[in-house]
Amino acid sequence: MGAMLLVSAEWQDDNHVTVLVAQICHVSLILFHLEQVSI
Repeated sequence: MGAMLLVSAEWQDDNHVTVLVAQICHVSLILFHLEQVSI
């Protein structure tokens, strides 16, 4: 489902998808770092 949402969003606006993916990756990295620190 997530992939479908990305594809439909990409069809509408490439730039918006790029920003969205970058934000998701950034948040994932932060969460990963916090988990490593807490362990």
